[in-house]
Amino acid sequence: MASDDFAREMQQLAAQAERAVAAKQESAPPANPSLQPVILGLEALGRGVTESCRVLNKLSVDLTPVIAAATTPVDPAQDKTAKSVEWIHTHLHRQGQVESANQKLFDAMHAELKSYKDAFLFDALHKPFVKDLITLVDDMAHITAGVQARIDQAGDSELPFLRKLSANLENCGAHFDEIFARLDVESFETKPGAELDRQRHRTMSTEPAATEEEDGTVARSLRRGFLWRERVIRPEEVVARKWTPPKPPQIIEVEVGGNAPSEREKSPA
Repeated sequence: MASDDFAREMQQLAAQAERAVAAKQESAPPANPSLQPVILGLEALGRGVTESCRVLNKLSVDLTPVIAAATTPVDPAQDKTAKSVEWIHTHLHRQGQVESANQKLFDAMHAELKSYKDAFLFDALHKPFVKDLITLVDDMAHITAGVQARIDQAGDSELPFLRKLSANLENCGAHFDEIFARLDVESFETKPGAELDRQRHRTMSTEPAATEEEDGTVARSLRRGFLWRERVIRPEEVVARKWTPPKPPQIIEVEVGGNAPSEREKSPA
């Protein structure tokens, strides 16, 4: 029978493994002190192989009735082994679904906790300090603009001083940009014609749009905005375009005839 052949093959494999381990131990050369740890490890490995062979031998003996029962046609209602295997398969499948759901729940909770942590760091630590730096940068930009305007009107005597002052202010602005980069803060400035974003833009004033397609677009930027990890610290101040449909032409009705002109008559008859 197939079950007897399987059992014999397992017993032969176990016996061969035991003989091979015993032969290696008998033919081993005298132990060298420096190789003693390696030899001990190999001996432990050999004992592990022997024990594994014994387990396989016992497993072959235990599986013999199961294999014989599987090869014998029986009533499915009375086959307890098939039912047990089916129950184990179903249980493992359900356990896998539960673990997958738990993993998704864990990922969602991890993302939410990270959001809470970032919000805490932003509100408690970064926001007050970064807002003060932004105010300082705005003041420096205002001073730089005043110096540039003065350069256009300055005489030859004060022109070198103003140019040097303008260069120093630009260097300070670059230094502040490096500080913002280390704090994960970045500035942004929208180009004219871009679509207006209510979260990133603050409309300070409007101007008429030339066409209906320009409605709700940015005309120009007044003061740049700042972000911290894609979160708006200060929105950009912009001028927006607004489309106003043209009014239809007014029709003036004039009543001709009669003694008294109508109130809607704009010109004498």
